[in-house]
Amino acid sequence: MRLVNISSIDVGEVGLPLPFVLYDDTTPQEDILKYHHDFFTIYAGRGNSPYADYSIPPSDVRKFLQSLQGMGIRKVLREFYDRQEFPENYVFFSEHTRNLFETIKKLLTSPMRPWILLYGAEGTGKITLIKTVLESRVLYLHELEDRHIGFRRELQKSDIDDVVVKVNLIQTELQLNEIITFLHHGGYQAIFVLDGERSAIPPSLSNLPSFRIPTFFERSLKEKLLILEHILRKLRSDAEITQSFVEILFKYPWPGNIIQLENTLKYILSLSDTLDFRFVPDTIKGYFGSNYNKQVVMESVDQLIKRMDYSNLPFELLEAIPHYVGQRLLEKIMSEADNDFERLFDILNIKSEEQMNRLRKMFEKYFQQEK
Repeated sequence: MRLVNISSIDVGEVGLPLPFVLYDDTTPQEDILKYHHDFFTIYAGRGNSPYADYSIPPSDVRKFLQSLQGMGIRKVLREFYDRQEFPENYVFFSEHTRNLFETIKKLLTSPMRPWILLYGAEGTGKITLIKTVLESRVLYLHELEDRHIGFRRELQKSDIDDVVVKVNLIQTELQLNEIITFLHHGGYQAIFVLDGERSAIPPSLSNLPSFRIPTFFERSLKEKLLILEHILRKLRSDAEITQSFVEILFKYPWPGNIIQLENTLKYILSLSDTLDFRFVPDTIKGYFGSNYNKQVVMESVDQLIKRMDYSNLPFELLEAIPHYVGQRLLEKIMSEADNDFERLFDILNIKSEEQMNRLRKMFEKYFQQEK
């Protein structure tokens, strides 16, 4: 087997613009697939792998890599994007996001018209996905009338049967139940959209088929690059991309997801015709300061903690978690319990005096040291 990280090959003083992996006929398909989603792969040798982005004979590998230097990142990315044949407004690449898109498309265009729920962090593209599938055949409940009481009349005047309900804009469970009842009796297809994780789903929607849209931070490296190219095309920009910006794209957590990335690109393009670290907003630059490693760990842990279900977490599991993660997790559980110790005991299934004493020692360990 021959599997080489191209960054270790001498192609001149200038480093390669993107992460590349080189493989040949002897590389098992399962090994190639591991790299496929996150790296631009170069195939050297005979054959035709479905996972290759480029196919070149071994004698031309070095020449190809050297010529790649002069192409610029944007040209490589444009050619790669053009080969994907995306729908007009939504980008996916990994097997997970591709299957997610195809499943939601089948459901929303099915004559059975099932109700579904899309959830996940704000800015991940939930509404864009719906618009891509249904185009203009969709109404947004919160936009029909400023007051909740007017939505019945506005819906009845329309000949559109697909209704997006933005759950975060509905104030009470009673109001949500009224909307659900009306949509059900009217025969509408309802698509509920929630900015939040599974724990935030209201009880009245917990029985719906639900789909979590991944954050930008969770997308594969290739998918991040393709989303970047998609936004640049949307903005009609011919901007070149530097290696320093690609590193930011991969390493920064983008808490505002795709919306934050688009706003950042607009900011940079107002200052320069090149995407470069020099023009990135200070709020992002500050992330890469002296505490960078600590912030990476904190961000990774917090991403995992946000997705957890805290309804029944065994206390013994909490005890076994290392210091920092355990502290952040205990803080989150206390927040879920509204700082009510009775609720905290129920969540952690604490039933004995001994467990209560151990929990008290955890609080002392994690929180008193900070004072």
